[in-house]
Amino acid sequence: MGRPAVDLRPEDFDLEVDGRKHVVTNAAYFGRIAPRDPAQVNRDAGATEAPLGGPKAADSARENSVVVFVIDDLNLSQEGMYRARRALQAFISTGGVGNALTAVRITSDERTSFTLFRSPDDFSRAVAAIRFTFKGSQGLGGRETGTDTGGVSQGGNGSKYLPEPVINPSQEFANIEQRVFSLITTINGLSSLPGRKAIVFVSEGFRDMRAPALVGADSPLGSIFRDSGNDATSRMITDLANRAFVVIYTADPRGMPLDLGVGEARPTTPLRGQPEGEASLWRLAAATGGVALFNRANQLGGGLSFVMRDQGSYYLIGFEPPPETFARKSGKPAYHAIRLTAKRKDLRVRTRAGFYGVTDRELAEPRRK
Repeated sequence: MGRPAVDLRPEDFDLEVDGRKHVVTNAAYFGRIAPRDPAQVNRDAGATEAPLGGPKAADSARENSVVVFVIDDLNLSQEGMYRARRALQAFISTGGVGNALTAVRITSDERTSFTLFRSPDDFSRAVAAIRFTFKGSQGLGGRETGTDTGGVSQGGNGSKYLPEPVINPSQEFANIEQRVFSLITTINGLSSLPGRKAIVFVSEGFRDMRAPALVGADSPLGSIFRDSGNDATSRMITDLANRAFVVIYTADPRGMPLDLGVGEARPTTPLRGQPEGEASLWRLAAATGGVALFNRANQLGGGLSFVMRDQGSYYLIGFEPPPETFARKSGKPAYHAIRLTAKRKDLRVRTRAGFYGVTDRELAEPRRK
């Protein structure tokens, strides 16, 4: 609910890795503003003001934030791009950026580097330069399918998406490769910066995250992780993000209100029968402790403002994994699922979903050709 508990200790958490209990050895709170008596603020049922709950606190969080907006122009319909630009422009006009370090990338940009802005004016100019591209996989009206045969209704407003476009399969595969490349290079670019960073991935989602070829069998990712599961690409992206201390937030602009300057977003779970595009965005965010910002199905609003506030406080929680965590079966490192909960029933925890049994040293070592 946007009111972080600041007084938690290691013994206040329950941790399971692959279903086995582990002892939490460290729980350090990092926040911009702390109350005089954290226990009183967070345990008093009548308390309404949060440690980060005022205008000054929001300004402080923005000034110390690093947020990169990755606009997935290779998978945004013309309507989606229009809504994305309008939402970002409204966010700028309400002063949501503040003095945060920000950047805007489009997935069709094949460069490996990007520029961070401190000035809201520079950020505004970057947003104004975003355009719909006909190289994308969504066409003019989008291709998400549902039960309606004549198109897909956008919940509540009765509008219809245009019929699914005909996309060249080879072009679509090239688009997926480039989109994954854009996320990976953004994460790599943020990895050297201190503290917690955020990526806001504005997209209409992925329809297929399986093929290891998406990251290249001979690439550093493919050669180390060797994961060919149904969600392999998503797990590889989130593993890199977690190691770089990057939180991913995702947003489907078709479900975003045009004004995201106010309101509150809450973490949700995928809905039964949810289109794969939306489900893929939810998984990508949840696996890094982020939030999927949807308004169409889950009535979420104020997503971009929520991201800026959410960067203002977090816990760094540690545990000592047993040696067998990094053992390899058939030459492949195992993926280990994390489940972290707070013993206090009035709290909800968002955290990374898991990690590969690969040490940071292995990632730093050059790969054999």
